[in-house]
Amino acid sequence: MAAKINSTSMNEAISKGAHTTRSVMTNSQVVGRISFAAAAATLVFLAALHVLSPEFDPSWRMVSEYALGNYGWVLSLMFVAWAISSWALVITIWSQVGTIAGKIGLVFLTAAGVGEAMASVFDINHPLHSLAAMIGILSLPVAAMLISLSLGRTQAWSAAKNSASLDSQPDLGECYPDGSNIYRSDGHVYSGRRPNDF
Repeated sequence: MAAKINSTSMNEAISKGAHTTRSVMTNSQVVGRISFAAAAATLVFLAALHVLSPEFDPSWRMVSEYALGNYGWVLSLMFVAWAISSWALVITIWSQVGTIAGKIGLVFLTAAGVGEAMASVFDINHPLHSLAAMIGILSLPVAAMLISLSLGRTQAWSAAKNSASLDSQPDLGECYPDGSNIYRSDGHVYSGRRPNDF
């Protein structure tokens, strides 16, 4: 009877431990999900602005000009969500960025979040909005370039990059069309004949 109780208690402990292990996420995973959710919210707020304020044509107007309409508060929420997404991404990938250039990129991403947060408070009519735009707009592409170069050198991230590309599909960044044919720059023809050199 004692052996049966011990084996039952052991099975319960193992199953309880397995359940706990499955339900616990690392802090990085939680913050990563926050970053993703905030980025998704940013896109939802931006799409909502396009619908709520159709008088602002997004093809030639700056996003900040939505503050001139009746839904400036939605624009502020968009910028707040964008800042949260940027900062949460910094926290999520900090330990995975191993180069000095990558760490500098994370500092630029943090600065981009500062610009985005400033834009949520200082609308287009405020004198500090230009400073917010300068910080956010200039920092983001520098951050993206430095971080992507750094992560591309790590095994985990480069494996993900390689698995995302499909060898059976043309890489449109390397292709050029000729009528109904598509040719890769390496000479592979997806349909038709090889064109004359341009």
